[in-house]
Amino acid sequence: MSDGVSGASTACLLLHGFGGTPFEMEPLAPPLRERGCTVELPLYPGHGSTVEEFRSSFFLDWLGLAEERFLTLTAHHARVIPIGFSMGGSIALMLAAKHWHLPQLAGVAALSPAYAVFHRRLFFRRLGTSLRGLRKKLLPLKPEQLFAQSESRRIAPYEGYENVTCLPQVLSLHTGLRTMRALLPGLSCPLFLMAEVHDMVCPPEAGLNIARAVASTDINVCWVRMRERATSHHMLTTHRDTRDAVASAVAGFVERMMRGA
Repeated sequence: MSDGVSGASTACLLLHGFGGTPFEMEPLAPPLRERGCTVELPLYPGHGSTVEEFRSSFFLDWLGLAEERFLTLTAHHARVIPIGFSMGGSIALMLAAKHWHLPQLAGVAALSPAYAVFHRRLFFRRLGTSLRGLRKKLLPLKPEQLFAQSESRRIAPYEGYENVTCLPQVLSLHTGLRTMRALLPGLSCPLFLMAEVHDMVCPPEAGLNIARAVASTDINVCWVRMRERATSHHMLTTHRDTRDAVASAVAGFVERMMRGA
């Protein structure tokens, strides 16, 4: 979906994460609209529908949709800024690296970007999560466990697929991220990176790896902290502790790009 007037000087493409929906990017939209930006929040193929639909889509489908929307925006706006969260951040980086030559590309923002699927530090943590997921299917949850689960979503709202095993889709993401890492040296536009210091899904050092790899000389890396232990510390854009700071920081970056600074 999109809003704003066609032909407006600046457009922002807000890209959600793996298995998610535009819901996780919506908190960023109001301050961008207030600054006169056209805002587009696409939904990837297979997302926001059924698990069966999700299992029939792959990373190239998601990247293809994002690239199509990006190029459409460049045809109608003087400045376009892809902004993504988690896997969406990785896709935003790919768009900026692949289309570095387009004068409309004003900058790129990646929030808790995915850098690699199979990260050694997270392997045993994810294994434990998978085993707990299997246990939940075999044994009923205790009342206190149900409360913890609902508390997590109250703190960091989310809409998307959860506890779904889709190995082919994960493997396609693994291949896509490998392509992203190969493209990073071609990224030369201004770059904004943001991460939570204890993110359990996309390790915060991913931002440093990305900053080291790109050719850009205008790089801003921002860290935030969540003060609770109920969530994975990943949902930067909707978490009660960080959503306002993230929206404000992204809007500030976009405003600077609009001024040509």
